[in-house]
Amino acid sequence: MAQAMVQAGNKAGINDKPGFSPSELKRNQNVDIGAVAEKYKDAGGNRPKLSQDLMVFVSTSLPPKALELLGTQAARAGAVLVLRGIRGKLGTKGAMNDTIALLEPAAKAGASIQINPEAFKRYDIKSVPTFVLAANEEGCGNDQCASQAYSLVGDVTLEYALETWSTQGGVPGKQADVFLRRLQPRDR
Repeated sequence: MAQAMVQAGNKAGINDKPGFSPSELKRNQNVDIGAVAEKYKDAGGNRPKLSQDLMVFVSTSLPPKALELLGTQAARAGAVLVLRGIRGKLGTKGAMNDTIALLEPAAKAGASIQINPEAFKRYDIKSVPTFVLAANEEGCGNDQCASQAYSLVGDVTLEYALETWSTQGGVPGKQADVFLRRLQPRDR
């Protein structure tokens, strides 16, 4: 194994790397480059992991059958149904119960449902349904770390949206293919 001598310290930029404490670097003036590379690799190379998110932005104003179909497909594909808020004003008697009743068929189909007005802002959602395929840094909750996002607006199925991205190829096509495989019938 080849070894190289490296002067440790801030000027070399080594203190900023994950897995190294300043006291460890001061103790070891001579650093084995192979060991440094291995520790850096083990620390993930300081690159954030990306998570793929598939979201279907919906509203309780959509027809019940449309919500149920989108909920069924979202459950199978691993997508999330996202609402801006509850039906009616917060604090209004029965508003939450009305919202739950309207979403019940989608929930019974196994769909994950969340109320997330910030996601509507982040992806600039103006109408529903809107389908969003995004690659985000893991644990990211804001638009400053979203790396890529693709959207499709229209009264279509989740499968149609994924097929559209798939035929476009590239990054969205590869991401869409992952979710499309989940939608395929399981009894082949």
